[in-house]
Order: sequence, then structure tokens, then C-alpha cells
Amino acid sequence: MHFRFNTTSNANHQTNQSSSSSSSSSSSIPIPIEKLVQQRCKSGSLNLDEALDLFKRLLQNRSLTSVIPFNQLLAAIAKLKTPHHYKTVISLFKTMNSYRIQPDIYTFNILINSSCQLGWSQILRHGLEPDSVTFTALLNEIFMKGKPTQALKLFNTVFNNGYSFSNHITFGIMINGLCKATNTDTALSLVRDLEKRDLKPDGRTSV
Repeated sequence: MHFRFNTTSNANHQTNQSSSSSSSSSSSIPIPIEKLVQQRCKSGSLNLDEALDLFKRLLQNRSLTSVIPFNQLLAAIAKLKTPHHYKTVISLFKTMNSYRIQPDIYTFNILINSSCQLGWSQILRHGLEPDSVTFTALLNEIFMKGKPTQALKLFNTVFNNGYSFSNHITFGIMINGLCKATNTDTALSLVRDLEKRDLKPDGRTSV
């Protein structure tokens, strides 16, 4: 799934159309697209078609330099209960890349929730510092979904790329999660690996 947006024609048509109904008097002022995105994302009534339309209008706004409204739309779409909404988020992120819209750490937090592998690989590729709080919360969520192998793969990917979150909570979630999934041997192996890196879980974590 990949969305293609034509931003070279009728660039102002939808903006003018949406504002015409509210500009019956000469004193009416069209709402800036960034403000409109913020309002619609907070409304709780945003649907996928409207979100895609707003995304297209953001791309058409050549003067827009902030990634914030794009993040707001991605986050809103990720919360929708539509089929393949996570794939839509990933596709829109790729479109942002093609338009050279610079993502930030919040963009990648949204991506991680949509696709662990893509989210972290993009963070590392862009040279951004991963967020240990988000990383820990994500691992916990993966374990809660009963996917210990995926959690271990993500944990190893991050550490093997040189990012060491010396966070006892993170280590505890990993070890306890593996033990609850009856992967005690894997948990013991992880403890030994952490000790080799001079990273030790606190006394509250046991195998």
C-alpha cells in the first residue's frame, strides 16, 4: 500500500472549497491548515478519508516547515480501527520521506507502534537518539501481546546498533517477560550477556 498525492494541480482547490462555506462575510478568515489539522485530530471524529485529504493539503503547503501537523495526522490514523491503518501510517511516512519532510523522534515513536522493525531501522538511519522510555513501554506491550521472540529481537537489534539503555526497568521487563513466557534459559543467557557489558539488572529482578 502506497499513497500517491498529486500536488502540482488544483493545489488550492480544496483549501478554497473548504473555506468558502465559512467565508460568507468579508470578515471571515480561513483557518490555517496547521490549526485545522490540530483541531480535527483532537475532535475524535476524524476519519481516514479526511485525514488523507488533510495530509495532501499539508504537502501542498510549500511554506510549511514543521513536522508537527504530519505527526498529529499519523498519530490520529494509527488510532483508527480501520483495516490496515498501520500500513497506511507507514505508507504516509514513506511519502513524507519522498518530499524531504524531516521526521523527529515523535514521528518514529508513532512508527514503532505501527512497525517495530521499520520504526527502529528508520531511527538509526536518521541518526536520532532513541527514547528509552518509549523503548521500555514498547517492550512491555510486545510481551503483553504474547510475542517474547519479537521483543527479544527488537532488544538485540537496538543493543547491537550501539544503543545501550542502562535502565533497570527495561532489563527487568525483558527478563521477567522471558521467564513468564517459559523462556528461562533465554532469560539466563540475556543476564550473562548484560553482565559482560557491565549492565546488571537490579536486585528486584530474578530468574
